[in-house]
Amino acid sequence: MTSLGFGIIMFVCIIPILWIFFFLIYPKNTDGHKYIFGVMNREEFKEEQAAADIRSIVNSTRALALKVMIVCTIVSFGLLFFHSMTIKTALWLSFTYLSLTAIMLPYILAHKSMMELKRKLNITANRGISYVDLKVAGGIKTLKPIKVILPNVIGLIAFVFSLLVDLKIISLSGATAVSGSFLTSIISGTMLIMGVIIAVLAIYIDNMTNETISPDTDINANYNRAKKRTKSVFFVSFVW
Repeated sequence: MTSLGFGIIMFVCIIPILWIFFFLIYPKNTDGHKYIFGVMNREEFKEEQAAADIRSIVNSTRALALKVMIVCTIVSFGLLFFHSMTIKTALWLSFTYLSLTAIMLPYILAHKSMMELKRKLNITANRGISYVDLKVAGGIKTLKPIKVILPNVIGLIAFVFSLLVDLKIISLSGATAVSGSFLTSIISGTMLIMGVIIAVLAIYIDNMTNETISPDTDINANYNRAKKRTKSVFFVSFVW
């Protein structure tokens, strides 16, 4: 397979998927959707001011996501013109990880904006009733940081080792074919960056203020513990 042929295959496989993600995650109109950027759509959101705020969030988020998509498409097109198969493989792998992360960043920011709007409207489990459970406000955590830090330490060791081999500081028998190409360094470095991003995100989410859905402390504790536990398991599995 030629270098150009490989690039075309990667372009055809990745770019359409990114655009599908874009249209699915960032619709022009959220009316009738059950969730808006991960926040349940409510009757209160249909009120005039709230609806205007949501339209602003949707439009600004979609515009930002569109810019990300345009940049990703242009970068991927540029990758077609690299002649070295080794460099092209490493760059496409890095691009795949980073582009999938980049396309989700506007969604994360929009989710944060929706949560702020929800607090602004004082929306809780029941309209007109606001519960503040100080016992579980920030005391429930399910993630042990070492579980996401350890794989990144291992990844860092692998990256440093690969870099030393590529710089020929360490001689490794049987690795002469790839030594000096920086292919393994780029791949391990990309995975390390992704791991660090996921670790930071996991710790941040685990330390977020817990949601209050009921005047019963036990219900609030169980609800938040289950929600954070599910996310913790996902992040730990992903980073490993």
